[in-house]
Amino acid sequence: MIKIFDSNSHFLQSQSLKSKYFSQIKKNNISGSAVTLLPDQSLDELFKNYSNSPNFHPIPYFNGHNLNNLKELHEIYNFKGIKIHPRFSNLKLSDLNIYTDLFNFAIENNQFIFICTYYHTKTNYPTEDPIFSISKMKNSFPNLKLILLHGGDVRLAEFAQFTRHFDDVYIDLSYTLTKYNSDYIDSQILFCFNELDEKCLIGSDFPYVSLDLFRKRVDLLTKNISNDKKCNIYYKNAEKIFS
Repeated sequence: MIKIFDSNSHFLQSQSLKSKYFSQIKKNNISGSAVTLLPDQSLDELFKNYSNSPNFHPIPYFNGHNLNNLKELHEIYNFKGIKIHPRFSNLKLSDLNIYTDLFNFAIENNQFIFICTYYHTKTNYPTEDPIFSISKMKNSFPNLKLILLHGGDVRLAEFAQFTRHFDDVYIDLSYTLTKYNSDYIDSQILFCFNELDEKCLIGSDFPYVSLDLFRKRVDLLTKNISNDKKCNIYYKNAEKIFS
């Protein structure tokens, strides 16, 4: 069984979720995880659930006005990235003024910006195309490193194609990987696996999806993918980022 680096989980939201996650990692050969934090609790409270483990990386959120807090926490935890969650934090991706100091901090500290690209809800639905807003970010900050969480949902192939042209932009397939029972979505996932294996990251989105279901789904979709490409998708790409 090939190991998997889980590129997007949420088990630090509580101690009970953390225990549940760790009870499933050996069975599913999860070698590490990027643990993105959700803006429903303070960062200081969420970090209390983190025990310093070299393979599990907390990714705190930016809410538009907590950069000083992030800088203080970075001094302690030296995290590898910061998450932007436009819906939950009521932030517009198109407004670069909000992010200038954040992006400069991320570039200076060699951090990735994780951007949630799932926007198909009634909450803060964008009025400008998110992929154009992300392109604007990259054009304005060429050295900015990005991970596009959820891969743009049903627009996966389009968002993945965007990553093709940048060494430091990756596509994460969490949520989209397990949400749909659809040939249309599966064909886009397989396009990414076959054509962009060096750009793909796979995440569980735990606790919304169990690690058992996540593992089963990934192994099913990659059954006809070469072993070299599988290794890139399962763990090698992520290890480049989090090593």
